[in-house]
Amino acid sequence: MKPYNIKSGSAVILTILTSLGCSQPGMISAPLPMPAEAIVPTINDRQLSCLPDAVYQALAKRDQAYKNTIQRLKAVIESTWE
Repeated sequence: MKPYNIKSGSAVILTILTSLGCSQPGMISAPLPMPAEAIVPTINDRQLSCLPDAVYQALAKRDQAYKNTIQRLKAVIESTWE
């Protein structure tokens, strides 16, 4: 029986590990459905007129943040359709 050559064994293991590290596993995902948009109550100017300016501004910032988040989430969902 031939003695085990550590150098050749290390080369084989290194080759295998290197080839495994270079392969990119593919990700398979199904297209995500777009959920229905939420129905939110509308608020008219008369209802908002009693709010202090600071509260009105905070409400406007919050609404814009929600809209921005919805746009980003829609983009993520639509990216699964490609």
